[in-house]
Amino acid sequence: MPVGLDTSRTIQGTFDLQNDPAGVGQVTLDFQLEALVGGEGILVGTDTETVLVDPTTADYPVSFHITPNTSLEKAMVSGLDLHVFMHGAYSDSAYTGLSGKSFFTVPGYSAAPNRSVRLSLDDASFANPIAATLNSSATGYTASVKTPAIGTHKLYARATQGFDTSAVASSTFKVSK
Repeated sequence: MPVGLDTSRTIQGTFDLQNDPAGVGQVTLDFQLEALVGGEGILVGTDTETVLVDPTTADYPVSFHITPNTSLEKAMVSGLDLHVFMHGAYSDSAYTGLSGKSFFTVPGYSAAPNRSVRLSLDDASFANPIAATLNSSATGYTASVKTPAIGTHKLYARATQGFDTSAVASSTFKVSK
């Protein structure tokens, strides 16, 4: 974490449902996955699976598949919560297995897809940054900077990818008549 979410692929997992020797009936499991995006909890997606339990089986690996909300494509996710609600016509069964057999995989990008470059004129704190436009291959950028007053100035630049920000680079130049 954090990870840039790839919503073109399904989130897949297995939940370890356990049963007592007397357990019998149909158990419905509702899966709800939430993500922390920009400090806010957002619903990623849901799934519902049904299992018929009987006294002869103690462990039920329940596969689930969640189709992520496409509005979260490339969103930087810094936390995930999987909520599982068990209900249905069953008795003496449907326990969350604490075996370590439950898991899920989240498709993401190997590098943060959100990139930007900011410039700042004569201000190393970037209090009023100037946004630059990255080229299509993200190997260069362009920006329009208003011509400053006559004198010596310093232009600062820094890049951001995901939650990481580069060291500040700077260049000094002189404006004359």
